[in-house]
Amino acid sequence: MKFGLHLFGQHDKDQSPVQNFETILDQVNTARQVGFDLVWMGHHYLVEDNQKFQPIPTLARIAADTGDMHLGTSLLLPLHHPIIIAEQFATLDVITDGKIIIAPVMGYRDIEFDSLNIDKSDRLGRLIEGVQVIKNLWTEDNVSFNGRHFQFNNVTICPQPVQDPRPRYGLAATETNPLNAPVNLEMSGSQIHTKMRRR
Repeated sequence: MKFGLHLFGQHDKDQSPVQNFETILDQVNTARQVGFDLVWMGHHYLVEDNQKFQPIPTLARIAADTGDMHLGTSLLLPLHHPIIIAEQFATLDVITDGKIIIAPVMGYRDIEFDSLNIDKSDRLGRLIEGVQVIKNLWTEDNVSFNGRHFQFNNVTICPQPVQDPRPRYGLAATETNPLNAPVNLEMSGSQIHTKMRRR
C-alpha cells in the first residue's frame, strides 16, 4: 500500500504567507521522513477567503525536498492554453527527474471562467482538445493541431519530459457531458473513460 500527502494549501488570509509556505515545506519534509510516496496539490484561482498557493511554482520549489516521492496536481486545464501546460509540466518533469503527475479537471466555479473570459460551456471541449494537444507535444516534433478551441502549426517543445513515453496522467472527473455520452481520453498508453454532467 502506498500513501500520499494532499497539500490543501488553504491558509488563513490574515496570516503571513511566508509562514504559511514554510508550514507546507515542513509537511513535505515530514512526509518524506516517514516514507510517504506522493505529494499532491489541488488547483483554483481567485479564492478570496483564504490563501491558495498555485501548484506549478509550489511543486517546483518543494521538488528539492521530496526525495523519492512523486509530485502531482489537479489542473484546471480548460482555463489554459495546452501549449503552455505542456511546456510547464515538461520542465517540472525534468526538475523532478521524472516524478511529476498531472490530472486535468474541468472546473466548476463561475468566477474562474468569467474572470478569464472563457465560456464555461466550452470546458469539456477545451479539456478534451487540451489533453490531445499535450499528449502530442510530449511525444512528437513539428506538431500541428486544428481543433475548435486550439489551432497551431508545426510547433515543437524543448525540453521534452523525462518520463518515457510521457509523464503519468490521470483524469479527475465525476461529471457527464450534456449528451450523456462517454468521453474517451487516451494518455500514457491507456484509455480513460469518464462520464460527465453539467453543473
